[in-house]
Amino acid sequence: MQNLLANLKNNRFSEVKAQNGLFLLSSLLVVGLLLSRGLLSITPVAMLLWAGWQMPLSKGLNQLKQNTPALLLLGFYGLFLLSTLYTQNWGQWRYYVTQYLPFLTIPVAWGLLPGLRPKQKYALLLLFVLLVALLSVGTVIHYFLHRAEINAMISHSQNPTSINGISHIYFGVLMALAIFFGIHIYQSSIVIQHKAEKTILLVCVGLTFLCLHIMAFRTGLMALYVAMLVYLFVIIRNYKQYVLGSALLALMVLIPIGAYFTLESVRLRVANTQYDIARYLHHEDINYYSISQRLAAWETALTLIERNWLLGVAPADVKVELDRQYAVKDFGLKKENQIGLHNQYLNFLVSMGVGGLILLLYTFLYPFIKCNWQQNLESTAFLIIIATAMLVESFFQRQIGLNTFVFFYCFFFANQINKVRTLA
Repeated sequence: MQNLLANLKNNRFSEVKAQNGLFLLSSLLVVGLLLSRGLLSITPVAMLLWAGWQMPLSKGLNQLKQNTPALLLLGFYGLFLLSTLYTQNWGQWRYYVTQYLPFLTIPVAWGLLPGLRPKQKYALLLLFVLLVALLSVGTVIHYFLHRAEINAMISHSQNPTSINGISHIYFGVLMALAIFFGIHIYQSSIVIQHKAEKTILLVCVGLTFLCLHIMAFRTGLMALYVAMLVYLFVIIRNYKQYVLGSALLALMVLIPIGAYFTLESVRLRVANTQYDIARYLHHEDINYYSISQRLAAWETALTLIERNWLLGVAPADVKVELDRQYAVKDFGLKKENQIGLHNQYLNFLVSMGVGGLILLLYTFLYPFIKCNWQQNLESTAFLIIIATAMLVESFFQRQIGLNTFVFFYCFFFANQINKVRTLA
């Protein structure tokens, strides 16, 4: 009996150690997302090594096989490996082997290891919200110090980055995520040190919300308001809060209107967006107009899909095939403005065919089918924000986008399954 108790104690200690290691590495990944590309490259591999070292192989693999969210993400890497059967651009293929590695390393690590404890999850989201808020404030301060110059950029269809160089698309998405994550953990009963951190958290959410509007990052704002609409729908449908829902809906309408009339950056962004789209519709010169160039790329993609709808052209061959099609119809674009697809759904159709698109859509739908999504609105907001951003960006083509999606998908869904098993 004493030996049995000792073994149980040792197993529990091992589990806690495994959780603590995953928590530390996840914290480093969150820091890497916002501050260090080098750290972002190293941490997913370190997660996999930690999982392999900590977990007995048979137990870990059995746990991984039952973790559907982790397996779905592994499926993306599997589809990429299958493209070796028909790819032609082996140089680019070898590059993608490492670029897409988070689809392998992070899901396997989270599938093998026991799920994080609630306080650890709270601390990770708190770290993310605090870092995003600090960078948001710094970005806005930089904007006001160089206001005329940045407004001129916006007027000419150019986009400012965050203060540390993160693309406006990805930083806008991170800001939208931080707003919802902050609201979620503010409502949580968990506290790390002192109740005052809840006040700090609320201030961070408010500052990030304000900064997102001041910088007028289109993708982030679009994703934010789509997620807010879903949140509003749940409030009205589940809790029958018709007065509150109507008030929030009115607020959602008034805030953008107020931002338009009070912020020059927003007015310039709206005017530029309208002008940009009009140039494409009227067949005018669309060089250096980002939205028009996207529309031209999407039209080009549809031509490729018609010819390669079943298997796609292979991920490594997408640029080559786009260049060939641009040679047939270039929309008057200079070579430097013949951009990639900037739409993850079209990207998967072009590169991996209908199978890739189905896997992507099912990965988003799985939590809605299997999980109580209306009781976990922070994870629902994550899915909606990323799914919306993917309409205007090939999210997996950038290190920051790929790692953001894979990490938080595992954080919310793979972690949840393993935590249930651990408690059982």
